Amino acid sequence: MNIIAANISYNPYSWRQPYSNPKAGHKYVRDFPGHESLDFYFNKKGIDTNSHIFGYCCFQKTPKPDFFNVVIFYSFNYDKNIGEIIGIYVDVIHHKKIKIFAYNGFENDEYMCNLEANKSLSMLFPFPIESKIISNGRFVGQVGFTYKKEDILKNILQQEYQLLIGNNLLYDEIKKLDSIYYHLFNLKFPVSNDEAEQKEISDFLENENESIDILKSKLHNSYNSNERKINVISQQYNRDNYNISIIKRLRNNTCQICNNYIQMKNGNKYVEAAHIKPKHQGGDEKPENILVVCPNHHKEFDYGNLKIISHDSKKIKFILNGNNYLCNLEI
Repeated sequence: MNIIAANISYNPYSWRQPYSNPKAGHKYVRDFPGHESLDFYFNKKGIDTNSHIFGYCCFQKTPKPDFFNVVIFYSFNYDKNIGEIIGIYVDVIHHKKIKIFAYNGFENDEYMCNLEANKSLSMLFPFPIESKIISNGRFVGQVGFTYKKEDILKNILQQEYQLLIGNNLLYDEIKKLDSIYYHLFNLKFPVSNDEAEQKEISDFLENENESIDILKSKLHNSYNSNERKINVISQQYNRDNYNISIIKRLRNNTCQICNNYIQMKNGNKYVEAAHIKPKHQGGDEKPENILVVCPNHHKEFDYGNLKIISHDSKKIKFILNGNNYLCNLEI
């Protein structure tokens, strides 16, 4: 396996639409959209296929490696003023003769590609990784720099996996990242049992007749405890899941945005928990940081255009994709 680092110009639209970067070091990218602008738009009409995607990186200023099959994409985030690892291409074909496609928005409406990759094994990381934490801070975001030690790539994928697991269980992304990891290393990430544990606790609490006051007391005692495990009927569960389950019960297992839920076969209501401050940023499972939501609004809360207007221990006011919401957080 040969791994190269591709330094691509920053794009605030997640490399899914043409963007000329006024802060870029390369004059061309300041004047015209860089051709890497579409590196993570995987449905370019007349270009991408069901199995393969096309992208671009510039090799002009560095030696061109003879062979590579994995590309790690690096970009400098001017908004945060940090270098970030933002995604990966796998099973890469390097087209030394650049392919040119008609595409509006680029110079002369011509879009250039020199990379082709496996669509199912390539992804933009939902959570960019600060490059300084990779390889003891010596990660080089330079096109053509070849990493021969596979530990670098393994570390990157493991870091991204931990970020995904720690942020509301983004199932589709975890599944894809797991496929990439298995394809490259014939290994699987450890399976998270959070959903199963949480559902089991939720079902147990749903069928109990404990009063609201008792549940509130249990929640208070739980999140003021330093123990990571909770005993429920002789079984141990993650305290975080236990807290979320109680919060769901106290909020009637109903989405706080649309007042809906999914009716399960056993008669219980299925809802999810959205962390207002994400877990990877230190967000916890206390009531003031948890919104109970249906699966649709959970995805919208994670991926939509979210602006929090105000947030305290009693309520949160926010705008989500142009709609205003005010949700109670008190328990």
